[in-house]
Amino acid sequence: MMESQQSQEDDLKERLASFPTLFQLDIPRVSRRHHEMNVSKLVREQRDDPREFYQNANAENLLAFLLLKYFNDLERAKCHIDSVLEKQNDNVVALGNLCGYYLQIEDFSEAGKTLDLIEELLNTTGNGKSAQRKAHALAEQAYSLSRLGPKCHTLGIEKSREALRSKDDCHEKVCVELNYELTLILDRCLDTHNYIEDKRFDPITYFTEARQCLDIVTNSGEPEFCGKGFALLGDVYKKMNRIPEKYFVTGEKLTFSDEEIDGCFEQAKREAPDDHFVLERVGRHYRLCRHFDKAIPCLQKANELCPMPFPCHHLGLAYMAMADKNIKKGGDDRKTKEWLTEAGKWLEEADKLGKKAAYRITADLARVYVKLEEYQKALPCFKRAAEENTATDDGISLVAAGNYENWGKCFLLLGKEEEGKTKLLKAVECAARVKCHRRTAFSELVKLMQMQEHDRPEVKIDKLNELAKLHELVSSHRKALDLRQSACELDPSNPNTLLGLIEHCCKHRKYALAQVYLSFLQNLTDIPPPKELFLQVKLNAVTTTEPSLAYKIFQETFQFIFPVDCLSDVFIYSADNDKEIACTITRQCEEYFGLTCLCLHRDLHSMLKISETVEALSDSVLILFVVSECLTKTKSGDYFIERAIECVNSRGCGNIISLTTASDIIIPKLLQDFSTFNYDDVGPTTENMGLPLFRAFIENKN
Repeated sequence: MMESQQSQEDDLKERLASFPTLFQLDIPRVSRRHHEMNVSKLVREQRDDPREFYQNANAENLLAFLLLKYFNDLERAKCHIDSVLEKQNDNVVALGNLCGYYLQIEDFSEAGKTLDLIEELLNTTGNGKSAQRKAHALAEQAYSLSRLGPKCHTLGIEKSREALRSKDDCHEKVCVELNYELTLILDRCLDTHNYIEDKRFDPITYFTEARQCLDIVTNSGEPEFCGKGFALLGDVYKKMNRIPEKYFVTGEKLTFSDEEIDGCFEQAKREAPDDHFVLERVGRHYRLCRHFDKAIPCLQKANELCPMPFPCHHLGLAYMAMADKNIKKGGDDRKTKEWLTEAGKWLEEADKLGKKAAYRITADLARVYVKLEEYQKALPCFKRAAEENTATDDGISLVAAGNYENWGKCFLLLGKEEEGKTKLLKAVECAARVKCHRRTAFSELVKLMQMQEHDRPEVKIDKLNELAKLHELVSSHRKALDLRQSACELDPSNPNTLLGLIEHCCKHRKYALAQVYLSFLQNLTDIPPPKELFLQVKLNAVTTTEPSLAYKIFQETFQFIFPVDCLSDVFIYSADNDKEIACTITRQCEEYFGLTCLCLHRDLHSMLKISETVEALSDSVLILFVVSECLTKTKSGDYFIERAIECVNSRGCGNIISLTTASDIIIPKLLQDFSTFNYDDVGPTTENMGLPLFRAFIENKN
């Protein structure tokens, strides 16, 4: 990019950051996975409830921003930007995203025009329109922050308060809407993951402010918000009841009776008897309270007003729960089948409205088919639910675990034991990922893995190892070790048993014992140990070994990583002015690591002996360049670096690393694709046994 273009881009970015768009936000740094989860959640909302999603510019603007800023997915981002602007051509946040898009494609002319339009919209005088636009933009900033995780919740609340402070020239309805949106953020702050992760969490503060905002909303007389306000108040009361007492550090725990909570939802229904959103929330509340006689009429009316997956899904769940309750009571089988059939009808409708892409609905539909003994219908639903459930957040892992458990049980009912075992094990693995336990899946697997008297020894060993793996997943490590040792008694050379014992020892930091099992694996079997496991054992064992014996471990590890027969293990190359540090490194490699070394200045005596130096490069597994200003100024340095790269590439094994003598040294371009370390950071000492330098050696880039 030309310097003038760069300056123009910088000016446009600075100008964009002065307006209340999402590009103005100072979002805390989080992992890419965190942003992937946020995008997954927004896409899931778009898929599960498209009408609600597209009505809500907040969610669509946030999705477009994340796709632009963190994933460079310009095409998808532009679709969402256009979608919002088609409905609201004066939406400041959407226009900010549009400007960001133009900056990404380097269309600075269109970016400038978009910024001019934003400035005009925010500075238009008269009728309070510009103030309303600014307030809405600030509220959208607050919404977006509240959706980006606990680290951003407090920032979202502050931004929402800023929106309320800017409301003076706004219409009264806008003020009500801003209070409602602030309460939504405060309500999100009362979720479990927030008070577990936020050490400063104070539920009383959040509740007090939420209550004040909802007083304004519910007393506003605005039909669009009164009913929603009461429904939200009921949700806030329920969340306050669920927060453990230990988090109420500034006062006594607040609790609310069932009558108070039910009263909120009943009032919501009275305020907005024909609002599908309110009716859905009221119906869901009563379903969760198992008041099905109240839940079903609300959900049915909500679906009549606006056919969507949400009310159909909850209707299906309500009828399924009624059937389960009837079974437990020993009720009429015909009634059970009638309710299950009704549940299936509503879940099929929800699945259809959700375009067969909402995995929770699909998984619940599969469960109903199993209860109706329609197993062949259930199996493709379980499969589809598993394929749709690709998000990685903790709640989704638990949903996946439940789906795999039910899928496995379905296979067992069909007499397909191996398929059932595979899915049940997957259920336990998904639950273990979030430190939870699927007891039904675990118990079924234990039964399936029990040894029989007629089992051959190799079958018994396989079952013992399977059981050990299963117990490890649920953190029953003592039991797992007993099972592995029983398998080892049957056959000390079984590779699966030995690998399991090595992994167990590593988890419990018993590296000396892990070395013993590793030597058994290497000497008694033809199975090579996994590289990462081998390094974990050996490099940790070094720290618990006598220094006089550690070199043997280093030698063995080096040969494992670089199984090539050369004259020397390491060749050290440096400029004449650096021969002292080169010779020091050579001695350390020989004394600490027991490696055979060739040093340019110690063994060849001069870098001018080109043929000898090239031969030494060819006959060395690892080539280390001491990089200093002297080396970077010599033409011979570049020549030997080229030869070294040719040698390693042609051999297909080995490594090249550069060791800088100062932190500000510029690495030669040819070496930039290889590992680089500063000598002060990796110099061997008695305390670290030379591990940092050795790790640098074995980071094989070839």
